Amino acid sequence: MLPPPASLPGQSHYCLLAILNSADDLFTSTLTNADNLTIAERKVGQKNLHIVQFVGTPPPGKAQASWAALDIFVDREMERPELAFGLSGFQGHVGIVVPKAMSSPRLLKEYGGRGHAVVERWAREQRRQLRRYVELNRYRHQSIRRMLEAIEKVAHEPLLRLKPAGPGPTVPGLRLRRGSGHTIFLRIELWPGAAVGENSQFDVQLRDPSTGRIRGGSTYDVRVVAPG
Repeated sequence: MLPPPASLPGQSHYCLLAILNSADDLFTSTLTNADNLTIAERKVGQKNLHIVQFVGTPPPGKAQASWAALDIFVDREMERPELAFGLSGFQGHVGIVVPKAMSSPRLLKEYGGRGHAVVERWAREQRRQLRRYVELNRYRHQSIRRMLEAIEKVAHEPLLRLKPAGPGPTVPGLRLRRGSGHTIFLRIELWPGAAVGENSQFDVQLRDPSTGRIRGGSTYDVRVVAPG
């Protein structure tokens, strides 16, 4: 069973948690929060899996794209947090839209500052859908309000197209404040000639370069499914 699309409030996804235990090295932690447990305990691994699905074979010559929100929380202990995209094996294209407070001249220079019209059209349609969900009581109103606030922060910002073969996986010039949460939006575009049954994946990781540790991340599984 697939979770709801990644673009909806609540950021529905699979959370896979692995805990190792043996008679020679017992697992003894009493933490119950999965995120904190993963960071504090070397015997625990966690992976978030977002399903991004496109229905039916896309018409030739027309780009098909889906949007997803990505929530990022940066611990106060992280000295210079970095966001890294693993796109080398992904067949499509990924763009990001970030709030002005997270942008920088270096970021705009590296990835360009175009695509305002694409972002504004998406923001208008997303607002309309979210307000419709409020009328239908489809999701918690608090989650919808948070999503609307996040959309307002990026509605007039440019779409930054990431480069699989760019200067490394880390997004240069992205300002991530310690001890705070951030929401950015991903525009995920299908690859040319995509057919029903095909899929391709990419990863996003929050890294702490001072320690070399990965502090969070998600895998996006983009797949083309048959109608119905």
